[in-house]
Amino acid sequence: DEGARVGPVTVNRDDVVAVLSRLPWGARVPQFQMLIDRVGGKDRLCLRLVAPVGVDVQELLTVFLSQRPMFRESVEKNLIAPLAVERVQESALARNPRTGKLRLVVDQRFT
Repeated sequence: DEGARVGPVTVNRDDVVAVLSRLPWGARVPQFQMLIDRVGGKDRLCLRLVAPVGVDVQELLTVFLSQRPMFRESVEKNLIAPLAVERVQESALARNPRTGKLRLVVDQRFT
């Protein structure tokens, strides 16, 4: 539940935390969720952030791809879809229906 397998690439929650720590606004992201789905027949990772209005998500994309070269190379080889980033309200994050605990990874590939 702490990592996402996207095509041939594994992305752990700690990888995203490390990227956020390199951004000037990263400390102001209290929660995030990794969503895996399929787009155009390829696995896609979408980072869903509870982030302040006005943050530059393109900056996150740039840092993520520089820190995760295998992810970038897999996109370039057309093995996986490009990384997506969404700014969402906390209420939009998926939670465990029984406990209410935040689901760190949501896999929608087979639903």
